[in-house]
Amino acid sequence: MKRSRLILVFAVLLQFLVAAWTVSLLAAEQPTTTIILVRHAEKQAESGDPSLSNDGRARAEALARTLADAGVTGLSATPYRRTQQTLEPLAGQKSLDIEVQPVDLSSPEAYAHDLVAGLLETYAGGTVVVAGHSNTVPLLLGALGVAEPRSIGDDEYDDLFVVQVVAGKTPLLLQLHYGEPSP
Repeated sequence: MKRSRLILVFAVLLQFLVAAWTVSLLAAEQPTTTIILVRHAEKQAESGDPSLSNDGRARAEALARTLADAGVTGLSATPYRRTQQTLEPLAGQKSLDIEVQPVDLSSPEAYAHDLVAGLLETYAGGTVVVAGHSNTVPLLLGALGVAEPRSIGDDEYDDLFVVQVVAGKTPLLLQLHYGEPSP
């Protein structure tokens, strides 16, 4: 079962890379910006601003290993400890600071639109990793132009969404998993 899942992941990755290569050829004058979205790793408690649990710290390390060669040029997280701790191993590995973005869900669509616009401007042509929450990651996917972004369950921590954006083109989405599978 694990071997067939691995083969499937590599097949999907190959399709994504071919599609991304094709888009880059068609849009040679337009920079391709890659935004990688993850939900924060497992947390210790349900209230307040908890730190990552031991499983969460292991997942954060897995994220750093997974993205070691992804050409990451920026990191963005919410003001909550768990999102920043999810990116800390990658930040240390790449010698990057984590840009902390405020979260204002009084107008969820405006929040997502403004954050995505800022990321696309700041990291144009680069690769930025964004650590969010189960309710913000789908909003950001929608603001990036991903049709029918999926919801993230309360017990799902292993999703990794890679979105390639070229101005005026439909974004490309690759959904992967990292670390230990969520239940």
